[in-house]
Amino acid sequence: MSQAPIKRVKYFTSQFLEASDFQLEQNYHINMRRRGHRALFFSAGILDDGFRVSIKSGDATKIVIAQGIGLDGDGREIVVLDDMEVTVPVPTPPMPANGMQPYRVALAYGEQEADQQTVDTDFSDNTRYLEQPQVSFFIDGAIIDGRTWIVIGGISVNASGSTTTSTPATPVRVHASARVFGSLEVGSATPVPNARLHVGEGALAISQDATLAHADAAIHVWGSTGGFDRLLQMSPLGASKDGLNILASMNAASQELWWAWGVTANDKWRIRKGTGLGGDDGLTIDASGNAGFGQSGPRAKLDVAGNAVVDGTLGVGIAVPVQNAKMHVMSGALAISQDTSLALADAAIHVSGTAGTFGRLLQMGPLGASKDGLNLLASRNAGSQEQWWSWGVTAGDKWRIRKGTDLSGTDGLTLDAAGNAGIGKADPQAKLHVAGNETLEGNLSLGGPNPAFDTGFRNVLTPKNVVKAWGVIETGPNPRLLDGFNIVAPDPGAWVNGSAVIEFTEGLTDVVCITGSFENSATMAVLGFGRYSNAPNGKKLDVYAYEFMPVTSTTGWQPAQMRPIPWKTSVYRFSVIVMGAQ
Repeated sequence: MSQAPIKRVKYFTSQFLEASDFQLEQNYHINMRRRGHRALFFSAGILDDGFRVSIKSGDATKIVIAQGIGLDGDGREIVVLDDMEVTVPVPTPPMPANGMQPYRVALAYGEQEADQQTVDTDFSDNTRYLEQPQVSFFIDGAIIDGRTWIVIGGISVNASGSTTTSTPATPVRVHASARVFGSLEVGSATPVPNARLHVGEGALAISQDATLAHADAAIHVWGSTGGFDRLLQMSPLGASKDGLNILASMNAASQELWWAWGVTANDKWRIRKGTGLGGDDGLTIDASGNAGFGQSGPRAKLDVAGNAVVDGTLGVGIAVPVQNAKMHVMSGALAISQDTSLALADAAIHVSGTAGTFGRLLQMGPLGASKDGLNLLASRNAGSQEQWWSWGVTAGDKWRIRKGTDLSGTDGLTLDAAGNAGIGKADPQAKLHVAGNETLEGNLSLGGPNPAFDTGFRNVLTPKNVVKAWGVIETGPNPRLLDGFNIVAPDPGAWVNGSAVIEFTEGLTDVVCITGSFENSATMAVLGFGRYSNAPNGKKLDVYAYEFMPVTSTTGWQPAQMRPIPWKTSVYRFSVIVMGAQ
């Protein structure tokens, strides 16, 4: 049957309107809302779990219907704003054998005119429509029009009209059922192919009562339904079909690590790595209750294709656990994870996730006083010999890495609490303190953004020479030492144009050269060669500046002309390094 097109009132200034126009406006909004209800809810029922039925306190001839909202089959709202008292009917004989007549309490949409404007009906009419639910009592077993009436509860009434119960043995309350054609997206705006229901950015909670307050998993089931106390029930369609389920975690590379579990077509429970239930690996439980690990046809209550020992000490993969160990894992890994995302152990000890509130994967500390935090790590050479290294924190609060099985000595690498690093030096006095020869490939930058150590500097970096002292000196009326090792603050009184004196904290012998660069020179390099002054303790070195200019890439640096450098009056930053025999 064709229907009239949908229209609504268009308003404009000075428009003449009659009552029918306003009625059309009301009908438009009412009908559109009800169409939406009918499209979403395909059966009448309770929407908010309201309309609870109870016996009025002190008066068993009345029931109380609590607040609630529902919809009938035409999409009309049935609303109870305040608790409603209703007198129960007096049963008509004959009564059931137990003397109690069961009824179903139902609500229907009700509408009537109200609020007449004046007493004179010739000039006025009712000004309101009163929407108030109708209440009816249907004898148990009677046919009820489910499009019009919503069953909200059940009562039993005796011959005198007194209610003795409001909770029938079988639940009778009817809730509205919703439908979605296509996919239902909850919390997500992007549909997932082949999914009828997609819950995104949150959890799917399925509860049988209102006691569940928080979803603690992606799918949280609370309570059972159907009368069998079952939380989950699944079965495939067709013949010779496994009841296959797959579950995955994600590794560090965001790769899915799949496991399969379920019931095989030959009636065995299986859990295994992969996306199918075939093979012998994993866990198998047959219909007799036999369990097999790595054995798909278990022959006893526990059938393990390998060793399993629990006798004071837990042995996994080993028949005789080592002494002093409460757990011994062999031929496999020990996995410690804080959630279920770890699916494969990629190391002998695999830790996934942190515990506590500090984001720490590993925390170790010795017991007692003056104890090193000692750890040992070994490899094996071609002769299967263990090659041990030790690492950890000394009782003196230094990080040490060295060859051997303890943290003593001066060899290896040492880091102290100030951030100084020592190589072959257990008590480093600088950011890098090397006890022994040094080999540098490339340029060494000391204190300036434009150092010009090139061929002349690299020539002294031989296995026979070591750094005796280094530093960055700022010249001028108030010279100072910016950074350095074995160099003290300069004395400008001994400086003249073209020559400077560098003083050291200890006597130096067999000095090969001193070299440096001026930061304000972008087109030239300065290489200074030094010689000892006549100081008896050998702690001072005279430095002379020579100017070099780059000629070609093949000839390298060539002497140009000497230029007296105004050490005492001009401010330069001069990087120096003193090389000498070890």
